[in-house]
Amino acid sequence: VGVADGVGSWRGVGVDPRDYSQRIMACAQHVLDAAQTGNSEKMTSAASDELHDKPIRPLDVLMGAWEMVQREKVVGSCTACIVTLDHELNQLQMANVGDSGVVILRHKDAQLAGSVGMPNFLSSGGRSKDPASMSIAFLSQQQLRSFNFPYQLGFSGSEEEEEGLFETPMDANVTGYAVRPG
Repeated sequence: VGVADGVGSWRGVGVDPRDYSQRIMACAQHVLDAAQTGNSEKMTSAASDELHDKPIRPLDVLMGAWEMVQREKVVGSCTACIVTLDHELNQLQMANVGDSGVVILRHKDAQLAGSVGMPNFLSSGGRSKDPASMSIAFLSQQQLRSFNFPYQLGFSGSEEEEEGLFETPMDANVTGYAVRPG
């Protein structure tokens, strides 16, 4: 799963804020498709090598997508979050740049979730009528340069001005969190 939020202030200089964010997500899909089929000719060899014979890591997907968009010289910027589920480790893994992120909610009685216990929850089709029965198990951290100025991936249109202007996927907050059935 991925989300990218385009930076609206680009509109003031005639750039559609959707362009960069939509392109990052389209390229992320391409990276995932290439990893599944073994066809990675549009990615750099480093990004391509990381994707074969391993579970797909969110940072690899984000890096591959960002490299493709940088080569295309799409002007704009966005925050981005890529999340995968590693079935071998039973982990939700994420790579997040900026103020997008992940919240994991669990029932307060989560150790009983699934096929054991919680008859009211299970008989309701998995929907608790009491929102207070949920608690935040995990909340990803925002990355901000300052108030209302999140870390962002981007390209300004001038390669000479790029140094220090935007972050790269290597600046992402990369983490994993154990998941449970239920």
